Amino acid sequence: MRNLIRLPILLLVIAAWREDVNAKPKLPAPKISRIEYKAASDALDLRWQSTSNGKFEIVISGAEQGVIFSKRSKSRRLTIQPDVFSEGQSYSVRIRALAVGGFAASKARSKSFTFSTRVKTAQLEARLKTENSTGRSGSYFLPKNYRLKSLPLMVVLHGSSIEGETILKIFKMHAKAGQFFILAPDSVNEWGWEISTDTPTEDQLHIGRSLQEFLELPHLSINTDKVMIAGVSAGGTVASFIGSRNELFTHIAVLHGGAGLSFIGDHRAPFWLSTGTQDTLRPPGEVSGYTEPLKVLGFSPVSYSEFAGGHEVPEAERSALIEWWLGSE
Repeated sequence: MRNLIRLPILLLVIAAWREDVNAKPKLPAPKISRIEYKAASDALDLRWQSTSNGKFEIVISGAEQGVIFSKRSKSRRLTIQPDVFSEGQSYSVRIRALAVGGFAASKARSKSFTFSTRVKTAQLEARLKTENSTGRSGSYFLPKNYRLKSLPLMVVLHGSSIEGETILKIFKMHAKAGQFFILAPDSVNEWGWEISTDTPTEDQLHIGRSLQEFLELPHLSINTDKVMIAGVSAGGTVASFIGSRNELFTHIAVLHGGAGLSFIGDHRAPFWLSTGTQDTLRPPGEVSGYTEPLKVLGFSPVSYSEFAGGHEVPEAERSALIEWWLGSE
């Protein structure tokens, strides 16, 4: 009798073992990478990552309402209209990969979120977080309501003994009126900038990283037909150097500075030159002398102007520059 009792138990153990051996491996649970309300599309943008090439089951539940959304989809992204949500309420999204091929369905991955149509914006004027080895960074300016449309961008490089914030402030009034962005990086050293046609200098790398940080600000849209790099005094040669090497820039401007003819790259764009009638550091004879060589190198049009005063950048010069930039076709 004792052996008869043990036999059924042994058969059950063997059956369970066979079932376990023959069980299909489970797919990894999907990783939810984004749950964000997008003002531009007025919808919730839901994205996830998975190794599965099959379908997914997506279920969204409210703390009070229960299940409010359920769908099966092969895409790894869903756009969900906001009318199923309530402002400020908490929800949970649950996603699992359904069985496909020789794989069993994955476990569900869940993530909680609070639905809000309030759009995160950047500060309108602030220091850059990106710093160089001397602790200098740079500044940027965004016009009010910048989220509503694509706007032009002015990258401006300062002269010796100052920083980006100083040069940004003299153009800020024009940016408010003309509705354009300003990015003003700092040089590594106060006395000026270093550039090289061989290995990129820290100044060149810092300008690139500053631009990258700026372009990643939330809800920023650049009018790519109007992107100017301008350099004042010592920043002039750097603006010419970088502007002629990067197709992002549609306009290049040198104010009271050198054109850096020996550093010119292959990219061509409209070129602005200007200085003061009484500028002893960059006199009219020197700056106007860059006009014809630039034309020979293929820049078109090349504009040269003189303004009353010395090495400073007066309001009339700034206004003329902006009109040339934004008013040109």
